Amino acid sequence: MLRQLTLRSAYAREVHSMRDGGCIALDWHRSGHEAAPDAPILLVLHGITGGSQEGYVKWVCHTAAERRWRPVVMNFRGCAGLSVTSPQAYNAIFTDDVREAVVSVQRCG
Repeated sequence: MLRQLTLRSAYAREVHSMRDGGCIALDWHRSGHEAAPDAPILLVLHGITGGSQEGYVKWVCHTAAERRWRPVVMNFRGCAGLSVTSPQAYNAIFTDDVREAVVSVQRCG
């Protein structure tokens, strides 16, 4: 019998408003593995209609945290409980939101 393993993950969410009124969320992974303030930050991007609650995303964050990295998940517009608040919706080739997330994460590094 195949058993599916799942993880419970805790996140600290930061919602960021974009210039056009849309919003994304950065979910900073919280675990028992404390990382140094200068540890590498891993920005995790989920797949279509996913988010930080997806099993594969939680495993990536868990693995990064075990290595004492600081994982953060970028949740795209309309995903992971975010409302669509602008005409621009999640689109894999729309990179403005990713660029904004990288700038925000760099400020934390």
